[in-house]
Amino acid sequence: MSVGVDRWLEIKKIIRSGEETLRTLSQSAQSTPVICVVDDKRHTRAFLRDEIEDLGFRTQECASATELAAMLDRAPDVVVSRISDDPHETIEVLNLLQAHRFRGDILLVGSIDTTTTSTVESCGRQLNLAMLAPLGTPYRAVDLHDRLLKFLPPRQSRSWSVDIAESLRNRLFELWYQGKVDARRLKICGAEATIVWRHPTERAVSHVHSLGREDHPHLDQLSEFVLKAAMRDCSYFFGDEPRPGFVVNLPVLGIPDRRLIDQIDGLVSSHPAGPTLLLQIRAAELIANRTKIAALLRTVKRSNVGISIDDFTDDTVAHSVFDEIPVLELRVDHALLPDHPNDRRRYARCNKILDLARRFGLRAVVKGIDMPHAFSLAQGIGFDLVQGPLFGAPVSREKFTRAVRLRKSDPSRRQSMRRH
Repeated sequence: MSVGVDRWLEIKKIIRSGEETLRTLSQSAQSTPVICVVDDKRHTRAFLRDEIEDLGFRTQECASATELAAMLDRAPDVVVSRISDDPHETIEVLNLLQAHRFRGDILLVGSIDTTTTSTVESCGRQLNLAMLAPLGTPYRAVDLHDRLLKFLPPRQSRSWSVDIAESLRNRLFELWYQGKVDARRLKICGAEATIVWRHPTERAVSHVHSLGREDHPHLDQLSEFVLKAAMRDCSYFFGDEPRPGFVVNLPVLGIPDRRLIDQIDGLVSSHPAGPTLLLQIRAAELIANRTKIAALLRTVKRSNVGISIDDFTDDTVAHSVFDEIPVLELRVDHALLPDHPNDRRRYARCNKILDLARRFGLRAVVKGIDMPHAFSLAQGIGFDLVQGPLFGAPVSREKFTRAVRLRKSDPSRRQSMRRH
């Protein structure tokens, strides 16, 4: 059987393209740091892997030093080891790493104020291993992210050509969620939804940021998808359990029409969880379309449907807007936080925003928190909620559900889980 020259060249082109794709994916995988989790408790390993993978790392796991020995040939960048009731197990891990001349970093997880942790950490330093500051508990994601973020290389974003109608037909869009955390209780009390587009052939996802044009074709279909997916996902998060204080921010794609506003009103009123649904719109876009948005939202009767003003500063929006539009939340960027304790100008700006929020009964959120000192500033100044890479990147519905359910479960149950 003969194959024509043109057909043969076409086949070679396809093969070459496939090889190039595999090479690119392989190089990307090789450049991603690997973290190995060592813990004899399977549920703790699963929790740590989820949190670490959410940051963008690749992970490995094992239950003991014996299993770790077989993994060191793959040269992980960081080894995370929990200090169990018997410290000799962790010391055995450290001796193994020293024997294999491990050149990566080691993160111990255990009660920081105990003699056991100090002893194990001192042992690691005597073995000339690179010891990171230990964690007090594996369940405090803020501290875990703080220790590991510095090992991630800068992320390179890729842009794809997205056909909205075709992607909706093929179910290539998803909603991913980033938690909004109560600055006092460190409890997830809301989420910001982001639209994610899955590449049909590659194992790649892209966060959709550039579809917010009012004249974009099929924008109304995508907006309807976002709304229905968010309501479905709220049921997935909580089942039939009422959670009226839970706030979900949805991206605004263009200016919503009357039909979509009516849908929002109806779906929220009939939803068993009773979440608060906020349409997230940038301050500049709100100002440019103030009259139209006010007219559309004038008929909304639900107190748990409203607007979240993104990229808010103290001088961007006239105060009369809060009387015309049901604004429930102000979001400011972490860049507005003071740089140092004597930065009076930024302290004054933050206090002015908080005074405005208290005056109109609004929640004040700081987004983009990526370092512990920024979180401490936001907490000390008095912001209600914080959000950003320090508390986790946007994740799929399933991963976000696990985080919400763990943090709202009974504390005594979590203690029992740790013991078993």
